[in-house]
Amino acid sequence: MRALLLAALLWLAAPARALDCPADTGLPSPEVIAELQSNAKDHGMLWRITRDGRSSYLYGTLHLGRLEWLMPGPDLMKAWTETEVLALEVDTSDSAGLAAGMATLAKGSTLSPAQAKRLAAAAKAACVPDEVVQSVASQPPLMQLSVVTAMAARRDGLDVAYGQEMMLTGMAQAVQRPIVGLESVREQMAAISSASPADTQTMIDEGLDELGDEQSRRAMVKLSESWAAGQLEVLADYESWCHCASTPAARAWLRRLNDERNPPLAERITALHAKGRPVLVGVGALHMTGPKAIPKLLAAKGFKVERIH
Repeated sequence: MRALLLAALLWLAAPARALDCPADTGLPSPEVIAELQSNAKDHGMLWRITRDGRSSYLYGTLHLGRLEWLMPGPDLMKAWTETEVLALEVDTSDSAGLAAGMATLAKGSTLSPAQAKRLAAAAKAACVPDEVVQSVASQPPLMQLSVVTAMAARRDGLDVAYGQEMMLTGMAQAVQRPIVGLESVREQMAAISSASPADTQTMIDEGLDELGDEQSRRAMVKLSESWAAGQLEVLADYESWCHCASTPAARAWLRRLNDERNPPLAERITALHAKGRPVLVGVGALHMTGPKAIPKLLAAKGFKVERIH
């Protein structure tokens, strides 16, 4: 479950195939793409946000996805054609900037030898190649755990390669549409690393336990299916069923990771809209929930906010 909150930073991690692993995720063939386009339906949550006589769009995304959810439906395509700039939490098309940002991060707490051994075993079971685990070994422990957790979701047909940000980034690159990152890698990683060392160790142990837990696996599937169906009310109540917020420390960390990032995101969306070019903004759907939900914050800034789907 925590992997869904962190996966914006995990799109560069490419899974490899073992004998009992899910098949490689690759680019669909032209025939498959044509079929997906002809049957495309809208998923997630979409709002029109209007101020100063101009409309932009806000799209609640999922950082993991299924192949059948990949292509944009009619409403999202309309939003695409009516906008000129794509804004995402992080511009993942800037690979050099991503690498530089990751390289400058403080190491902070680390995995204990026992935790590292458990993570390596879980990674092997989830078909995560050794080079991927090694590539994030210097990153915060929760980041390392999230890589393995996100890749383990491939067994249920969920893959970061089919996340909506990946699709939107590809569309923007194909037509040379400007892509703007609303946050830096450093800002996102600071939120991930905001728990105390003691709380971080506890959450790591809990996360390692969850990797082999069918209940947590079902929760991840429920979150993704609820997103696909546009059930914002189910996502808003995620703490009651995600099995990821069982302690005060975990709940506080999730709020720092999600809710407390929303005011700066809303400020940057407002500033980007004010530049005069209509924007399609893609931000994780959980940021659209709670008392600091981005649609609420934008409404407070004078936007007319209309839910499209």
